[in-house]
Amino acid sequence: MTGYIIIAFMAFLKACLDAWENENYFESIFKHWNQNFWYKRESWKYAKKLWGYKFDAWHIGWTIMVFCIAALTFCEFPGSWWVKILNVGLIWNAVFNIFYHGIFKIK
Repeated sequence: MTGYIIIAFMAFLKACLDAWENENYFESIFKHWNQNFWYKRESWKYAKKLWGYKFDAWHIGWTIMVFCIAALTFCEFPGSWWVKILNVGLIWNAVFNIFYHGIFKIK
């Protein structure tokens, strides 16, 4: 069960990363947030660095994604292999679409 929660969180993060990365930023709920930190095409110019690592929303989000991938190695998913693949795909697509195409979009 924990693995599916991590998958859902990763899909949420990917929706955030996609919204912060391209022109959809200006059609999202993030458009009023500080572009110098949240909008990837601007934030890289202003990001503070520590040992070459940029501290902006996009890079921090990807770092969290990598930690989630590592955490998945410790999770067990119930069911046979095809049930696992089906569940992961359904959870990922549902959560990503709910956030990216629904919650993050300004109507």
